[in-house]
Amino acid sequence: MTWNVLAEIYGTIEAFPHCDPYMLAWSYRKTKIIQEILNNSPDIVCLQEIQNEHFLDFFKPSLGEFGYEGVYKQKTKEIFTSPSGKRRGGKYTIDGCAIFYNKKKLKFVETYALEFSKLIKEASVLTLPKEIQKNPSLVKRLLKDNVALVILLECIQQYSKIYDKSEEKQNKKLLIVANTHIVANPEANYVKIWQTQILVKVIEYLKINFIKKYETIPSLIICGDFNSTPSSAVYQLIYKKTCSRTHEDFNSDKYSLLTDLKLGHNLNLKSAYAISKLLSQKLNPEEYNNLELYEPLFTNYTSNFIGCLDYIFYNDENLNIISTVNVADENQLIQEAQMYQLSDCALPSPIRPSDHLPLIAQFEFKVF
Repeated sequence: MTWNVLAEIYGTIEAFPHCDPYMLAWSYRKTKIIQEILNNSPDIVCLQEIQNEHFLDFFKPSLGEFGYEGVYKQKTKEIFTSPSGKRRGGKYTIDGCAIFYNKKKLKFVETYALEFSKLIKEASVLTLPKEIQKNPSLVKRLLKDNVALVILLECIQQYSKIYDKSEEKQNKKLLIVANTHIVANPEANYVKIWQTQILVKVIEYLKINFIKKYETIPSLIICGDFNSTPSSAVYQLIYKKTCSRTHEDFNSDKYSLLTDLKLGHNLNLKSAYAISKLLSQKLNPEEYNNLELYEPLFTNYTSNFIGCLDYIFYNDENLNIISTVNVADENQLIQEAQMYQLSDCALPSPIRPSDHLPLIAQFEFKVF
């Protein structure tokens, strides 16, 4: 499961004027969020917009009661500004990404946290033209406080269909799970491209090192809120392994910050929802180059924006997609609004505690 749960600091009446105050109250929404997670019982949960104090005081203990363990990475404070948080009790609070996993089925191996501002600052020395490097204000345009979290998990063998104690080492199942929340600003598509390129290259590097270290090829799932629609350069970069510099998203790069950035990766990523939809229609995904047409119509539904921003990507080298849980359609949201006598079917709603909808996919390890 992946889900942007809408942090308390962003759930304001100014941002969501269609909501009654109780619908935005964290005390109300947090219960709905936990119920949604537990009702689906996912083995892995990737959450975005988790405030640091909520991870420690609510999510970790609440999910811990049901056998989950979690890791967390909050956004960086290096470029912290007031829009990213609010004063609470004399200190700033900030959100981030969390990954929870079922301890009965999965064992923690190691984790890696990405701070995009730090990595981009380091990469800019090699990839930005010298004249731009001399202008700190231009480099600063790339430095946003977004993060990603990567965890390496081992599948506990009794849950593997091919469990054989004598071949436990050979059958070791490792899984890389990455969770991210890419910058939201619609005028900063060039930053989204930068962050996504950094993300896939770091994961590529980690995967190579995990193979050397553990002598097995780990499976890979990347998910999160990419703040990018299926028609975006970000989506193209992820699933086509590169993207055209003639894409309209490059028009936002007014200062040529992308000019020397090498774009591409070798992760061979597929979209769980797009592939699942094709398979459900008895179509061969290998014959389709336009997977973006098979994504959900929306995962984010507000008064100001309706579109698909959230994804579950995976490498099909040793994973099969089994199924995905259908995302609510507009008719369903309209019916729910009518049931509660609401004038707007936008999210959040009394029964949907975030402006984003959760995505849920079921995978199985391939047997060779």
